[in-house]
Amino acid sequence: MTNDGEQQTHWTLDRRIPVGLLVGLLVQTGVFLFWIGALSSQVQQNTAELKLKQADASRIAVTETQINSLTTSINRLNSTMDRLIQRAPSTRQGD
Repeated sequence: MTNDGEQQTHWTLDRRIPVGLLVGLLVQTGVFLFWIGALSSQVQQNTAELKLKQADASRIAVTETQINSLTTSINRLNSTMDRLIQRAPSTRQGD
């Protein structure tokens, strides 16, 4: 860049930039950094909760499998008892 025949070798801050603009940019930057920190904390918390819920989900899946197995066993037992009751000779009480 040239300015009246002179070449600028480094960047300079123009004095016409209002102080309020600089303060505003600094405040915005600080708030942004604070917000990013809070967001990171929330992400870590959500990750921890998700791990707990995944562990709970696997325990629930195991419990459901066990319940299904027990239900099948109970149905077989009921079926066996029904067949045994049908085969048993009818007896009278009190004879």
